[in-house]
Amino acid sequence: MGKKSAAEKMAQFSRIFDPIFQIDTEISHHERQIKKLEERRREEINRQKLNKGKP
Repeated sequence: MGKKSAAEKMAQFSRIFDPIFQIDTEISHHERQIKKLEERRREEINRQKLNKGKP
């Protein structure tokens, strides 16, 4: 991998310490967590529906 220019390093540094970027990153993280929880919920609902059908 090539060396980064000073401008590229500064741009990366700015993204890391930019509060808006940090908030956006946190929102993305929570959106992924929500999707996982929604999938677990759907699976649990399906599991309960299958169990109700058994005698």
